Parts: sequence; structure tokens; C-alpha cells
Amino acid sequence: MAEQRLIIVAVADVRTAAATLRWAVDDAVADPAWIRIVHAFEPEPGGFWTPRLRVPSVAVAEQRRAEAETVVSQAVKLSRQLAPGVVVHGEAIEGPATTVLLDEAQSADLLVLGSRHLPGLARYFVGSVGQTVAERAGCPVAVIRSETSQADTKLVLGLDVAQDCEPLLAFAFNLASRTGLPIEAVYCWLPPIGTALEALANYQDEDRERVEAELDDALAPWRRKYPQVPVSAEVSPHWPVPELLERAHPSNPLIIGRHHRHNLPALGSVHLGALHHAEGPLIIIPVSRDRR
Repeated sequence: MAEQRLIIVAVADVRTAAATLRWAVDDAVADPAWIRIVHAFEPEPGGFWTPRLRVPSVAVAEQRRAEAETVVSQAVKLSRQLAPGVVVHGEAIEGPATTVLLDEAQSADLLVLGSRHLPGLARYFVGSVGQTVAERAGCPVAVIRSETSQADTKLVLGLDVAQDCEPLLAFAFNLASRTGLPIEAVYCWLPPIGTALEALANYQDEDRERVEAELDDALAPWRRKYPQVPVSAEVSPHWPVPELLERAHPSNPLIIGRHHRHNLPALGSVHLGALHHAEGPLIIIPVSRDRR
């Protein structure tokens, strides 16, 4: 019998974690996994940047731990109510949230985070902890938005055939096979600058045909492995972030990759734009820069 997957769920506040917990337990039911709920806390109130001018009293530290353990206990209880057959454990861990979650992610098959819904341009706010963890975690990270009444109709898969697509394809086809959702695979490819010139028109057509063939080649073995999964593929001549978000709107899961990195995110990163503006579930998969 294959070993079950481990899903880590980061919970900050049970009142806002219902959607995150529901998504995690649904995934655990569809593809057997056990769930570990984690709540990071620090003995002294305030962010990690807050100057520590004194050592917190024992009473304050004990109160903070008690509050953290209550959050975990309530989250575990809710998860078990949502899916009685799923094994759920939880732990309150002392330490900065970013450090705790990155450590936990080292042994996880999937890390699930939540986000807050804000008005205006910000739309959904992941926060500095969530963004850093999504950037650096060594496992796939699912960022779950608030509850929605919209039913999922497809999985939107953003690919770049110049990079290693295997982790993305493996995750997407596995998820599609257990949810019954079709895959819409999209490669946002912008023709080389200047191809509007008549002299380069033939070059543009040939280059596009090559890219379309590469996309089909990348999908071919997965189509054979999962013949029951409907798949459409398209090379789109549009910028990735708005194109992928439009296709995933309003609540369809969007699956994209990010490079393995340990430094700050690059400006204009596709996953960074999606992280702050996607309205449905966003799943970010670590990938290599080079195609294998």
C-alpha cells in the first residue's frame, strides 16, 4: 500500500480558515492524505520586526501558547467534522511564522495557505509571510481564497515549454483525474519583437508552429497516461498574468510554476502577479529553469 501524502495546513485564525480547511480535507478525501495543521506563534505579541526590549513574562508566554493551542484544537475539530475519515493532527509551534512554515514544508507533499479578501486594487491579500513561503517552499503551495458559490469548471494550467514542465503536468493531471475537471493548458508566448514587419511574417508563423508542436509534445505522454482527462491546449499571444487570470476567473484553480530560488522574487514574475490577484485557488509548483 502506497504511503499517504502529507498536507500541511497553515492556520492563523479559525474564523477565517474555513475555506482553507475545506479545500485541504476535500483534497485529502479525493487522494488519500493525512493533514497536519500548524499554527506558529511567538511568546511576545507583535511582528517579527518588533523590537524586543524585554523578555516576556512567563504569564504572557503561557497565555500566548494557550491561545495558539486553542486555535489548533478548533481547526482540528472543524477538519474532522468536514471529513470524519481523514486523519488530522495539529500543533502550535513557537517561532516566526515564515521559519516554521518553511521548515514544515520540507516534509510536506502540499502546503495550504489562506488569504484575506480586501476591497479595491489589492483584491486578495496574502501578506508578507504567505508571499515569502510561497516563494521559497520546496513543495507545491496552494493559496486558497474565501468561500465562493461558484463551482469549478476546469483547471487552468500555465506552462512554459522552455522550462521543466514535468512537476506541473504531474500535479495537474493527478488533480484533474480525481476531481473530474478538464485541463486547459495555456502557453503565453509573445512573438519576437518586430515580427509585425512583413519581412518577418514567415518567421513568426514558423516559430509559432514550432512552439505549438513543443506544447503538444509536452502534453502527449500525460494524455496517454490519463486518457480519461479532457485536455485542451493553446498558445496564446498575450501577457501571462492577465491572460491566465481571465481564463481562471472567477473560481477555477490556476496551476503555475516558479523557479527554485532563495532570494527575492523577480519583478514581473507571473506567479507573483497571480499570487495577489487570482480569485480562485492558486497552486504554485517549484520547477527548474531548464527543460529536462
